[in-house]
Amino acid sequence: MKRLFVTLALLALAPAVAAQDSYQNRLFTINAPASSGDYANSQPVLMSLPYDQGFAPNVNVQVQVYQGSMEAYVQLSEEQFRALNWKLIKKGVTENKALFEYAGEYNGRAMHWYTEAIRRGDRVYLITATTLEAQWSSYGSRLIASVQSFRLRQ
Repeated sequence: MKRLFVTLALLALAPAVAAQDSYQNRLFTINAPASSGDYANSQPVLMSLPYDQGFAPNVNVQVQVYQGSMEAYVQLSEEQFRALNWKLIKKGVTENKALFEYAGEYNGRAMHWYTEAIRRGDRVYLITATTLEAQWSSYGSRLIASVQSFRLRQ
């Protein structure tokens, strides 16, 4: 009976191990650190291009716990942009999705961002491309394509 219990306990753990996240490209594969799967208030993904002008253009995904409407989320974001004196270049909003393109100074450097925020339940998935302003013309379209490729499962 004890052996059956241990076997069942191990089988119960098997799906968690089998479902581990991984990343692969043409050079390598790597498994993500083990997680409970609840990425609330975290940044589970950061993908960078090679350094150029002392900065690596990148795309990241943040998972934010958020109870409000997408309209309220957009209003809060715009207030933050104004407080930081960042220029809102482009904005689009639907019931569960918002996009922003904006630029401004951060840590003494002129920056450019493109962000899509997707709301599902009490989570907002914030997918953001970041470059130096001087890099945007070289990398912006590739980074936007990466952001726009984001899909939620389930």
